[in-house]
Amino acid sequence: MVIEDVRQVTLDSDTPSTQEAAFLASLAISRLPSWDLFTVYDGMAARLAALEASRITGAYSPTDSPESAASVRAGLDQYAQLQRDLDLLRARAVKEKQINRRVDLNLEIQRMESVLGAIRNSLQEGAPS
Repeated sequence: MVIEDVRQVTLDSDTPSTQEAAFLASLAISRLPSWDLFTVYDGMAARLAALEASRITGAYSPTDSPESAASVRAGLDQYAQLQRDLDLLRARAVKEKQINRRVDLNLEIQRMESVLGAIRNSLQEGAPS
């Protein structure tokens, strides 16, 4: 078996949030898909992605569907990339001296924020676009 997707998630061990508590409860072996070892691993990976998505959406909703889990992971990757691009664009807008160029950058920022909102909504639905 080759691990293709690595997710790093930190938990607050002293006072877990509602999402973290739901995540920990969902890791019980009896709640994981258990047809074979691969489905157990895939179920855990799906729950990690659902926890990561919950930090964006505010709601933890794991899935045992491989297709839905893959969609969530793709949405998370897209969200993270867009967030990095947005941070760079904001930094450029702050440094820009020409007003017309700053306006163009701010319009691009608004467009990217709209796309981030759409990804956030699709993560809430469990099937990112």
